[in-house]
Amino acid sequence: MENRRRITYRQTDGFMKGIFRMRDVIALLLNGMIPEFGDAPIKQIARDCLYPHDDSRYIQFSNLDAVNDSMFDIVLNARLPGAVSDNECHIVNIEFQNRIYPLLYYIKRGIYYLARLIVSQKGVLFDNDDYAGLRKVHSIWICP
Repeated sequence: MENRRRITYRQTDGFMKGIFRMRDVIALLLNGMIPEFGDAPIKQIARDCLYPHDDSRYIQFSNLDAVNDSMFDIVLNARLPGAVSDNECHIVNIEFQNRIYPLLYYIKRGIYYLARLIVSQKGVLFDNDDYAGLRKVHSIWICP
């Protein structure tokens, strides 16, 4: 009889979050998925665009990762290549899925997550009607 250990959803989720805390992995993903990062060398993205801005192996996630009971897998601030200020950032959400659902499920859930991240910026990144402080939001879904 085979002695196989069943991997749980939480184990897979934790494993994926661990991999995607590595700045080289995030830099490669940003370079390939978000046009504003596409022309920058991956090493530059890893060093200059992810917080903390140094040569450490791991990145720090944003404090916007839990918004009104919506738990996101990963939310991070990514400073645009060549930017000199943290005000020139995009908010990036990365979601991992273990199950296959119909495409419409992912579309609706993705729109909901993006809306939550946009709304969560008010009072944190800008006040009142100063929408110039609103940051661009991206959501990347990694599905089976």
